[in-house]
Amino acid sequence: MAVKLDMSKAYDRVEWDFLKAIMERMGFCHKWIQWVTACISSVTYSFNINGEQKEFITPSRGIRQDDPLSPYLFLMCSEGLSNLLQKAKVGKELTGIKISRGAPAITHLFFADDSLVFCKANRPEAGKLMKILKVYEKATGQQINTDKSSVFFSKNTTQLVREEVCHTMGSIQQIGQGQYLGLPMIITKSKEQVFGFIKNSIDKKLQGWKNKLLSQAGKEVMLKAVAMAMPIYTMSCFKLSTKLCRDISAKMADYWWGESEGRKRMHWIGWKKLSDRRSSGGMGFKDLQIFNRALLAKQVWKLLTQPNLLVSRVLKEKYYPRQSLFSSKVPQNASWIWQSLAAVREEVQNGVKRKIGNGKGTRIWEDDWIPESPDGKPTTGRPLGCQLQHVSDLITHNRWNAILIFRIFNQQDAERILKIPISLTGKVDSHYWMHSQNGQYTAQSGYKMWKKEKELESARRREDAGPSYEGNIRRVWKTLWQQKKARNEREFNQKEREPHKIIQKAMKEWMEFDEANKGKVNRKNTQRTEVQKCTEQLQGQREIQASLMIKVHTHQDARQKMVGIGVSATDSLGRLQACWAMRERMSAEPIQDQAGAVRLALLNAISQGWRNIRVELENRVLVECIKNTRTSYHLMATLIEDIQCISNLFQNCSFSFVSSGFVGCIKLSMHALNICVDEEWVNPNLRC
Repeated sequence: MAVKLDMSKAYDRVEWDFLKAIMERMGFCHKWIQWVTACISSVTYSFNINGEQKEFITPSRGIRQDDPLSPYLFLMCSEGLSNLLQKAKVGKELTGIKISRGAPAITHLFFADDSLVFCKANRPEAGKLMKILKVYEKATGQQINTDKSSVFFSKNTTQLVREEVCHTMGSIQQIGQGQYLGLPMIITKSKEQVFGFIKNSIDKKLQGWKNKLLSQAGKEVMLKAVAMAMPIYTMSCFKLSTKLCRDISAKMADYWWGESEGRKRMHWIGWKKLSDRRSSGGMGFKDLQIFNRALLAKQVWKLLTQPNLLVSRVLKEKYYPRQSLFSSKVPQNASWIWQSLAAVREEVQNGVKRKIGNGKGTRIWEDDWIPESPDGKPTTGRPLGCQLQHVSDLITHNRWNAILIFRIFNQQDAERILKIPISLTGKVDSHYWMHSQNGQYTAQSGYKMWKKEKELESARRREDAGPSYEGNIRRVWKTLWQQKKARNEREFNQKEREPHKIIQKAMKEWMEFDEANKGKVNRKNTQRTEVQKCTEQLQGQREIQASLMIKVHTHQDARQKMVGIGVSATDSLGRLQACWAMRERMSAEPIQDQAGAVRLALLNAISQGWRNIRVELENRVLVECIKNTRTSYHLMATLIEDIQCISNLFQNCSFSFVSSGFVGCIKLSMHALNICVDEEWVNPNLRC
């Protein structure tokens, strides 16, 4: 059975002594406990009775409702109830619930003051639960509201047992359907009926807004910020029917176009067009069905990347205990939440690639890890008696074992594998979402991807609109949405302004503002002492003198499928202090070769004991990728992570774009293509 508990005035009844005691038991610092105690005990209240303010009242317990610290403090109180339930589970006084044999037993689920407790439907466990609640009430000051609490039984529980349990638990009532955190606890066959509350809630909210008193901009804000946000939590867990999504969209479309004399106005443009991007002529409203898929895909991503979460462990043991998330079959009796997640698995799989770090977490023959391969797996059949299991078995001393790879795989697979960068800093293997710059899935990135695919599919179906037409329309809409300077005057004062006069006025005002700021800066500078100026100049000179400028250049040779790397290090006076010529296998993209060269240059610099360096590169895109730790190319992600990790080992390490001064590095990179062993020259007297 499942018991839903309702706490009466949960925040107001928290005993300060209990909160202090549990913080001490949890190991918090004594000073920190004093700060928290001072925060919660310094509150006072006053009452306004018939317009007259009465005296202040100082409470002796409770935490404030709107204080951002309060939810976290209440979680500490809930930790006491959680430990009592866990102790009863260890002592086999409470059983908990399992959805499959291998799944973990769950005794309770807490979210702030919303509590759900699971145990066997019998008198002993019901009695034990009530005893635990009595102990919790006495210690914390909490009080269980039995009139609003409820119990839900499985359909196999007999009526006699139900009556015995309800009698043991006092006035807690039995229910057949209920909600937890705003979601239905039981999903029946009629999805329209179960999720109909979403449409009703949105309809009620729209009716409460004064349509006539809002402009189109105001309606847009209300629809996007309020109406569209209401079904998000439900859509994150369950797939809504097509009919329900259309009904909700129709409600919002009616509100958008408004009404006149009690009748709906004509919809001059369909909601489908309004949900397009602004650059395509729409208003940017969400397509609910695509948005629903994007939110569900977020849960699939969580199951994939965070397997140790409780929900991940439970669902894995239930639906894919010995298979991968993407290859398992969906049973006919699967829960609606799993059917909803399974409906978007394939779409998530198409956008996910395996990012190799140290290779220990990726299986050679089962996982999707080889780029440019049809299914991401080796096209080579597994040799008879081959004992190689993980990608790490193909790596020796942080490098691919090329001899072994060419012996096991065909030439095509071997060439693809050798282009994959390996982490030199021990990064673990991970999944990489191809449609975001940081490799992490977000509902926004998923929505944009699927919305773009839908728009492209619609464009293909239109025979009279080619690519050039679409491009021109997109540019026109983008230009129109950027027009802002004279908009308010035209809309509210019916005044038209000539564009060139607006530009002249803006430039004049900017010049006046800039001059005023310069005056302030000059006045501030005159107040600074000469000692401060000299100190700053000396510090700047020391930093420049102590740092080395490292330049990196790569030269590709497509015939040899090799890349030459030239690295030079000069001091602040331009004197050459070190240089390297290195030869590596060419990768798929030039920017990947350049990132690999930067990584090698940093490793060489750190091996010399240098502490302050400035890396100058001739690729602006690579510099931005390193600074922002973002890249849309998943093979680059490992290199960027390594570069960031190694750069943190220096006292000062910066990256900048420079367009000239690479003559020496170019010669070194061309020379490196003809060497067999890496060459270096370092000034032995250099100390940084």
